[in-house]
Order: sequence, then C-alpha cells, then structure tokens
Amino acid sequence: MIPLIFACKGGKQESTDSEAAKAGYSAKPNIVETIVLKKENFDLQVISNGKLRATRKSELSFRADGVIDRVLVKNGQTVSKGDAIAFLDKQQAMYLLDAAKQKMEKSKLDFADAIIGYGYGKDTSKVPKDLLEITKIRTGYSNAVSDLSNAENTLKNTALQAPFDGKIANLTKKAFESSSGIICTLIDDSRFETDFNLLESEISFVKIGSSVLIVPFSNPEKQYR
Repeated sequence: MIPLIFACKGGKQESTDSEAAKAGYSAKPNIVETIVLKKENFDLQVISNGKLRATRKSELSFRADGVIDRVLVKNGQTVSKGDAIAFLDKQQAMYLLDAAKQKMEKSKLDFADAIIGYGYGKDTSKVPKDLLEITKIRTGYSNAVSDLSNAENTLKNTALQAPFDGKIANLTKKAFESSSGIICTLIDDSRFETDFNLLESEISFVKIGSSVLIVPFSNPEKQYR
C-alpha cells in the first residue's frame, strides 16, 4: 500500500489579500434629485402664421359726380372723425341749389293762391288732409320740396369727410381729376383683429378669452398680447 500525502499552501495569505482589497474600496454615493410636485395649469401653445386686420376700414368716394377741386390729405396722415379729406368743384352744385330755391318760392305762392281759392286762409291746419296733399302735388309744391332737398344734399356731398378716426391709405386721386371711383382708404389703426388658420385637431384648444401673443416678422423683439 502506498500512502497518500495532501498539502495545502497559501490559504491564509489569499484571505488576507481579499479583506485588504475590500477595506480599500469605498462605495460612491448615488445622488438622486427630487422636486416637489404641485398641481398647476399646463399652457398649451398653438403657433400659426396670420395677419392683423383693422376692425374698421372704409374705401371712401364722393356721393356726387364732378371734378375734384382740392385734396387736403396725404397717405399715412392721421385724421379725426368729420375732418375734410377732399372737395369737389361747387359751381354746378351752387347753381342747382339756387334754381331749387327759386322753384320753391314760386311753388309756395302757387300753393297759397290755390288754398285761398278753396276758401281757406294762410293757416292750413283747417284744410282737409286729402285736399292739402292734392293741392301740393298740383301746384308743384311737393316736387319743389324734393328738388330743394336734393340740391342741398348735392352741395353737402361736394365735401368728403372722414367717417371715423384713422389713417389715410391708397390715396390715388388729385385735384382736377374726376371724382368717380375710390378716392382713398381710411383705416382705424387703434384696434385690430388677428386672422390666422388652425388645424382641425387644434380647434378644441382654442376658447373664447384665450390669450393671443403676436410677434411681427419685421421686428421679432416686439410682442403684443
């Protein structure tokens, strides 16, 4: 029988080296950042290209035909409501007004003579209404009243006035030109509407009272809410 001999070597040394390595290792802390959650509104932005449109804008023209006598404004000028913008030559309008006044005076005399012929005096309150109306028509009094009113309006319409406060734009007419067509455009630049498109999926995000932030392409630093 041959005897077997077993030998163990270095076990204690390996254990010592492992413990030394563990002692030399220092674990780095895992830093976790935290925030406190609180309930707030979430602002959803819808970005779109669009245009600003004045709430009041009017293309002005004379109500009477004629030749322009004077133009008192220029493009970009600010005017107030009632300010004169241009005038027509009044000569023809004055002639029509004078003729209408003469016709009115003659019809008054004819009307008074007719009423007296029916046995009434200057006081027409006692004249029957039907007779009064027929007499006005027969004597030309009703036509004279209408012609006088038209002549006065024609003279009044020789002046083109601003219907509201605003700025003059697209002024193309000058003195001695025909009054036909548009004289200029008046724009109220004190208040605008925003006009922009939305996708069908974005319509539900827009409500009455929503805020609109306007950033002009020409000057992105300026913003209007």
